[in-house]
Amino acid sequence: MKTKVIVLLLLITTTCILTIGCSDRINQVESKLENPFDEYNGKESDQTRYEHITVESSVVDAPESMMFEYNGQPIIFQYQMESDGLCEMGLMLFINGIQQPFSVYGEEKNVHKVNLTPNKKEIFFLFFTPVVGENGEEVKLIFANIFNPEVITFKGNINTFGNNQNIFQALPWSIKINKSIPSNGIKIGNEYSVESFSEEERESFVRVDESGNRIDKLKLCMSFKRKVDNLEDLSILNLHNDKTVQFELYGNFPGRYRVSLFGDLEHIPINGYDYIDVKVSGEKKYVINIPVNENQLDKYENIFATAVSLDNIQGLLRSNSIYVDK
Repeated sequence: MKTKVIVLLLLITTTCILTIGCSDRINQVESKLENPFDEYNGKESDQTRYEHITVESSVVDAPESMMFEYNGQPIIFQYQMESDGLCEMGLMLFINGIQQPFSVYGEEKNVHKVNLTPNKKEIFFLFFTPVVGENGEEVKLIFANIFNPEVITFKGNINTFGNNQNIFQALPWSIKINKSIPSNGIKIGNEYSVESFSEEERESFVRVDESGNRIDKLKLCMSFKRKVDNLEDLSILNLHNDKTVQFELYGNFPGRYRVSLFGDLEHIPINGYDYIDVKVSGEKKYVINIPVNENQLDKYENIFATAVSLDNIQGLLRSNSIYVDK
């Protein structure tokens, strides 16, 4: 299976438009931000220009079934990345929404970073023992490819995240578990609130095309938004004023979603739990509220969250990142 990711970088403002492709056996899909300057808080520079970088990643000699089997011994395979430009990529793995440690070159890690040079394949062996799984179960494996997996510094009034830390993925793989994994003590909570949309909020999802057809975005995809003290998609957490960070999951794809929180690219607890499971059953907002002090968010520079679908093909959703202003 081949995962192709095309990243368009805006070098001055680091605002971006994304085009994401999947497998050779999967129809190519495109996703573009409606307003490419949504993440830009200043004025557009006359020097703004775009650089196109194509990054490909894949399992080497991948099985057509997109499935591994676990029989009590570590799963071992080769992974490759290739780019037509200079960039740094990282790789995270998730099994059933739980971050999966893995070993590369004999070193266990949660994120493996690779510096890519133009048109040169970087191939590495990795191996792991699944963190979860019961005998006879098929668990979901996600390859999360991270563009520039570094802690980003806020500069002036320009949001410098852009594409940095964004996660790209193809369709999930699976692992057939033929031997149960011992319990690992992972704590999973379900503390979240369910809120209805106001009429104004509900109408904001509707677009009218050139033919006058109404398109309801809420019914077409899942969204995972960040908030700071209830301010929509705010990108800065001010430790002197802000008390809470919220993440909202919504859309029309029912099922369970497992939410993770990351501080400086490290998985961190949420309100005393390792993960929060959210059950989406309708067109409402599913809100996780995270008090800043109780969760020691002041220890980090960048924060983002992910939500992994456990019951449908949505795969991994990622919130935008938040700067921690100290």
